[in-house]
Amino acid sequence: MTDLKAPVTDFLAQLAQRRSASTVENYARDLRRMQQVLLEHQLENWGAADQYVWLEWLNQLSTTTSLASRRRYLSSLRQFYRFLLNEHLVEQDPTRDLKLPPLVATPTPHLSEPAMVQLLTAVKDTTPLALRDRALLELLYATGVKVSELLTLYVTDLNFELGFLTVRDHLGQARLLPLSPVAQHWLQRYLQVARPLLQQDGRSAGVFLNARGGRLSRQAVWQLLKTTGQAAALTIEVTPQVMRESFTAHLLAHQADYLVVMQLLGKQLPQAPVVPFSRVKAVYQATFPRYQEEG
Repeated sequence: MTDLKAPVTDFLAQLAQRRSASTVENYARDLRRMQQVLLEHQLENWGAADQYVWLEWLNQLSTTTSLASRRRYLSSLRQFYRFLLNEHLVEQDPTRDLKLPPLVATPTPHLSEPAMVQLLTAVKDTTPLALRDRALLELLYATGVKVSELLTLYVTDLNFELGFLTVRDHLGQARLLPLSPVAQHWLQRYLQVARPLLQQDGRSAGVFLNARGGRLSRQAVWQLLKTTGQAAALTIEVTPQVMRESFTAHLLAHQADYLVVMQLLGKQLPQAPVVPFSRVKAVYQATFPRYQEEG
């Protein structure tokens, strides 16, 4: 095996069958750096690198790279060598005995319920973009969806008559999420009043549009959360993960069933039964703080 790139290409192709595009790109970026390490050591194939090559590299990174990033590099390297072993492209795994210090867990902060209301009500304008922003914030908090799930929503995924929406993960697997009346109120107002003004060519079926009529970007959502959090004078920097953690924390604080919360988040636990949607909706109605509000 004299070609460094061919096994990487095969590994990424296999990975793409079960992981998201962003995950595959992260692995590709990491492995490009590792190919450079082999070239610097004048090694012609992955099997020629022993544990000391990789240990030296990881130690060199310690002055410029966080421990979390180095642990990610090691994880990527281990996954890749596991693939090489399975494909009989190397005889041993040089990463097997490599160790890095454990990470100290730093949980993502979440907003208190009053702070969340402060954030949601910080959008006071009635322009098309402001109505979109309010609907987006309400939906993020009311469902705990990931940004990737939010941005791939179609108008047809919203069912106001029955009070739920359908989201899909990176594998295309769908799940139903109940909607609070206040989230429905702002979504309907946005769809009826603002979205037609943003949808310039009338072709985009996405729910959340930018000023040019296209789908909103991930960067735009991050910026919206940051600036709205600043406008609300919050001490925590608001990110998509903060919104998701706040949704989770508030439901659990109101005694929501843990399995229901995990299912809402799309985190199906191993061997856990699928909770019927009627049960999910009942728990949500009883424990989501803003469910009784009408908007």
